[in-house]
Amino acid sequence: MSRNTSKRSRQLANLLLLALLAVAAGAAAYLFAVSDGVRQFRDSRSYREAAALSPLDAEFWVPAQSDRMSTSKAPLYPLFIAAMQDDLERIALAQLVIGALSWSLLAVGVYHSMPNLWGGLAGATVVLLFSLWPNIFGMYRSIMTESLAFSFLAGMTAASLLLISLRQLRWLFVLTGYAVLYATLRDGGALLVLLVAVAVLVPAAAVSAVKGELRRRSLSYVMAAAAMITAVGAAHFSAEYGERWRFPFYNVIALRIVPEANRLAWFEQHGMPVNAKLRERSGKGAGRDEWAFYREPDLSEFRKWAAQEGRTVYARWLLSDPYHLFLRPLADLPAVLSFEMDRVYGRVPKGYKSRASPVSGIGPVKYLVGALILVLLLRRWRNSGAVPRAMLVPLAMLALAAPYFLVLWHGDAMEVRRHCYPAGLQLQLAAVLVVALSFHSSREADESKRG
Repeated sequence: MSRNTSKRSRQLANLLLLALLAVAAGAAAYLFAVSDGVRQFRDSRSYREAAALSPLDAEFWVPAQSDRMSTSKAPLYPLFIAAMQDDLERIALAQLVIGALSWSLLAVGVYHSMPNLWGGLAGATVVLLFSLWPNIFGMYRSIMTESLAFSFLAGMTAASLLLISLRQLRWLFVLTGYAVLYATLRDGGALLVLLVAVAVLVPAAAVSAVKGELRRRSLSYVMAAAAMITAVGAAHFSAEYGERWRFPFYNVIALRIVPEANRLAWFEQHGMPVNAKLRERSGKGAGRDEWAFYREPDLSEFRKWAAQEGRTVYARWLLSDPYHLFLRPLADLPAVLSFEMDRVYGRVPKGYKSRASPVSGIGPVKYLVGALILVLLLRRWRNSGAVPRAMLVPLAMLALAAPYFLVLWHGDAMEVRRHCYPAGLQLQLAAVLVVALSFHSSREADESKRG
């Protein structure tokens, strides 16, 4: 009787999960339908220009150097646009479908990560509600890489949860696929994938001396990490050959170095050519004044220095100034976490505001409240002895978000909130998962999940 009851409970919970997924997909489709138009920006036009090249052309994958860098983009999004035949509505619809599938997979991952059925349903509901946050679904109608980046992050997280909970290698392959896509979508994403590859190698190294089936499984982890590292290497080669580093580096020099006399003097002492034309760039982005950073003859020596020594000198300066390296980026973290991306870059129905974010708000109070909630949850887990193994995933996300955020912040000085928001979303998603994975019985797992 108990076994039949457990079976019926499991079947009912599975049906409820399917219903939740259907409702969430329907809500996303409705919100997508009532959000009029597709938004484009300067970057959108650049991606579409790159997509106009033939995928059979080597320049599509490794863009040629350009004085304006108009077609030098990471290859995946132009390929995606080309696959959609540059049809804006089709691109937006495809982004919706990819997002709905990825966030649904994450909800399934949370469901299977829980030690009891009903806690799993509660956790899945939290994730699906988060996926309807305007900062996420509002980007489906924008021709920007953010939409796919958010979906790929959800997919990587889902595969990690399922890999840890179900211990099936198929989810390692899914994780690898999402990671490869993430690395080739945005130049900054390659760092996160590299960190994930290192994390994947940890269990492989732990059992390297063990023989038998366990060791054979560890080889799968090594192969997965190798695939991720290869994708990171390919993305790095494309960025270096196409000189995509120039634009953000010039922004950093113009917006953070030249305006500060002491910083400018430090860089000049360490070899940076400084003249009147460079000083005129103070406070102006790399694309300003007809792309003067790229075209002004009097800046030719600066451009040579930037290519040969610039980033090395910049790294040395960061290491010499711990305040700017660590504390200054942290000052912008609240603005990044509370950034209403949908309002600036997305498209959502009127009246549907991103202020509904579960982690929005101003001031330090929310961080104190968040820390208190975390302490209470940790005490509950310690007392209950029923902490899901999958809790390792949000904890790892929190740990990896710190270096990811720092690199994104120091990598570009323009549109800081948008460029850093992928790391901000990772922090927010980790916080949501901590809550979602806390819906378990306080003393014992539900027997209906066993067998």
